[in-house]
Amino acid sequence: MPPTVARTRFPTLTAPESARPSGSTPVEGRSWYRIDNATADEAEIWIYDEIGGWGIWACEFVEELSAITAGRITLHLNSPGGSVFEGVAIYNALLGHPATITVKVDALAASIASVIAMSGDTVIMGRAAQMTIHNASGMAWGEAAELRAMADLLDQITGIIAQVYADRTDTKAA
Repeated sequence: MPPTVARTRFPTLTAPESARPSGSTPVEGRSWYRIDNATADEAEIWIYDEIGGWGIWACEFVEELSAITAGRITLHLNSPGGSVFEGVAIYNALLGHPATITVKVDALAASIASVIAMSGDTVIMGRAAQMTIHNASGMAWGEAAELRAMADLLDQITGIIAQVYADRTDTKAA
């Protein structure tokens, strides 16, 4: 009979007060994000919601990631994406962690979640799982100069993200 492994469940996190819509309250017990330290050698991270917004924020993720001392991390992803800058911060935090990281796309790694998937030393796509990659998109309001500036920003972000995929696949960003 295999030995019983003690699991430590970190508290469920919610978005910072300043990021929540006026009048909203955190939802207790959400299971869409957690870190389980399965053993001293292995930890599991589950991201099953959007990045930023009402999902997981980089500041929360990085704080908990920095507490992991395990040599191996398995990151389970099922995310529609979200904030590009929050996702890039999570991606870079994972790249900088000394553990060997296996990313398992359990169902969906869309948009910025597909960039987070690129942080793994190994990336495994689950049966019928999907990865969605696209140019940066956003919303703008204002005069022509403001809309042009937004278009320039989107072009810049698209180039940066394309370079992440190029680096991962040892191909050219074009």
